[in-house]
Amino acid sequence: MADRKAFDEAIANMSMQTSPYFKDYVFYLHLLAQCKVVFTESLKAAAGVGFKNDSYVLYINTAEVIGTSDSGEDILGFTDRMPLEHRIGILKHEMLHVALGHLLRVKDGDKDFMKYNIASDCALDQEIPKEHLPSYAIYPDNNFPTKEKEVLWGQTAEYYYELIDDDSLQPPEGGEGSSGSGNYIIDDHSSWQEVEGDPTLQQEMTKNMVEKAATETQKAKGNLPSQYAEMIDNLTMRREVDWKQILRRIVGNKKANQRKTLLRRDRRLPFANWIKGKTKDRIFELAVISDVSGSVSDKALIETWGEVIHICDLFNTPVTLVQVDTEPSKPEALTKQTKAIERKASGGTYLSPAIAKLHETNNKFDALVVTTDGYLFDQDIEPFYKLNKPVIWLIESTGQIMPEMNQGKMRAIKLT
Repeated sequence: MADRKAFDEAIANMSMQTSPYFKDYVFYLHLLAQCKVVFTESLKAAAGVGFKNDSYVLYINTAEVIGTSDSGEDILGFTDRMPLEHRIGILKHEMLHVALGHLLRVKDGDKDFMKYNIASDCALDQEIPKEHLPSYAIYPDNNFPTKEKEVLWGQTAEYYYELIDDDSLQPPEGGEGSSGSGNYIIDDHSSWQEVEGDPTLQQEMTKNMVEKAATETQKAKGNLPSQYAEMIDNLTMRREVDWKQILRRIVGNKKANQRKTLLRRDRRLPFANWIKGKTKDRIFELAVISDVSGSVSDKALIETWGEVIHICDLFNTPVTLVQVDTEPSKPEALTKQTKAIERKASGGTYLSPAIAKLHETNNKFDALVVTTDGYLFDQDIEPFYKLNKPVIWLIESTGQIMPEMNQGKMRAIKLT
């Protein structure tokens, strides 16, 4: 069994209110509590983080000494030999990779993996007190491989990525560090390349983790990170999300009815063609509120309504549609046989009365899709947030996403 005393001591100092580290580290403790922890001696650094199927995995290296830095300093594993401050600093370092979406952002565009490792470390190490990291940590003025005379502080990983001197990335003779060079061995990024699972699910899970950690931190009267808003922004606005995948997850959590069908073989007697197999229909109720105000063009409605009709076909379920400008129209039922939808109005924009219309007509729903161009008043979004149900804001391709649309159980996705 791995020796985890050094890890447990670090966790205790992040969790006890009497600890001098509590207020600034409890947020990262609540992030870490949502990860699986694996103890190993196979890393090239003290720690690393990855994503497997449906959860983040934090890897802790329990080896005493991993190697030697260019200055002759021992590179320590996550053991008692490593100072407590460095251990909690490294745990914060790993959780910042998660919260800032680095495991997701490394895949954006045609990024060089080694360069982005170094750039992301440089960006997040600045959020950790220098005395809480080993001397080989990367900062704009220390261990950062660039020919630039001036490197700004407080920038994103993408900024530092562009400044890295490619010629400096060749590993020194005799060894290789976590980022591909003997100089950069705070943590092992090789686990990033082993990420498994759906990226949309990973993004949604990461945002939920960050929001949950923030809620628990506030309850414990700890300090939220100064870059909390940046974390949420990175996990919402930066990446296009397939709204149908989000809806699939909502549907997947509902009860299922079994029915017999000849299209599926019986499991016990697969060669008996005359015996019906069984399939499951997910039971869920979906409502769609559609913005038909004058600011939404006929072309945009065709775009979003095409997606709405596709819902009926994709999930084999009827959908209740309410068209609204300032006043909601009578709810109408759509099925996969629906070929076209007639526009009912084109006045001003005030969408939330449609919620009351659904309640008045006893139309229950487990999730809500709102099609709109996104040009709404802030106060019109609040009633959707208060539903405390999954709400997908489906924004036409020329519309805008308002920050208020990405709070609680609401997600905004622009069609592309």
